[in-house]
Amino acid sequence: MSAIVKQPVPAPQAKSAADLLAGATKKGKSSNHLVYVGEVGCEAATRWLDLNDKFSETERELALARDRVLDVIRPWHEDTCAKRKAHEATVVVETPTGALRVSFQHRYTKLALDREEHLRQLFGEDFECYFKRTVSLKVKKEVAEDPERLEAMVLALAEALGAENFASLFEVEQSLTPTKAYTESNCQFPAEQRAALNLIGVRQIVALAAK
Repeated sequence: MSAIVKQPVPAPQAKSAADLLAGATKKGKSSNHLVYVGEVGCEAATRWLDLNDKFSETERELALARDRVLDVIRPWHEDTCAKRKAHEATVVVETPTGALRVSFQHRYTKLALDREEHLRQLFGEDFECYFKRTVSLKVKKEVAEDPERLEAMVLALAEALGAENFASLFEVEQSLTPTKAYTESNCQFPAEQRAALNLIGVRQIVALAAK
């Protein structure tokens, strides 16, 4: 276990506040580089730059078009599912040039734990049905980049990790995740409740793809 938990090394006494600031200052990237001036390859590089500019512009146009599509389809989807009293994940938009598939997936942007109180006020006893707390663990960078500490950690986990080592090895991220019941039922929530959910930050991830 001693190889996993690295004992802190006492920092040397700084001579002044300037020394402290200098030591903490983020180092800028070096401006040193080689310059290629040959003709071979320049045409391809020029083409790449041109395509990259067009790709960036296309991405911006796609994002704007996506927003316009969802501004119409999302409320229509909610109203239609509410009237049917059943969730349907897929909408197909028929156009003269093809069909666009809009998928309302069971995936959501992350919700911070400080949203829980607001959600409990909205749902009351139904909160546990529609939301659950999820936790993810990530090995700290200084551990992951130290082969000896990483190997020792893996071996220790295979046996049993002592509680005293937990905080020095892991960063914990917690969030709220809507349940499957929420995905299938949210279309039937009152309009004011859906509006409140949007303000709280409950946003469903929607995928678009050519059919």
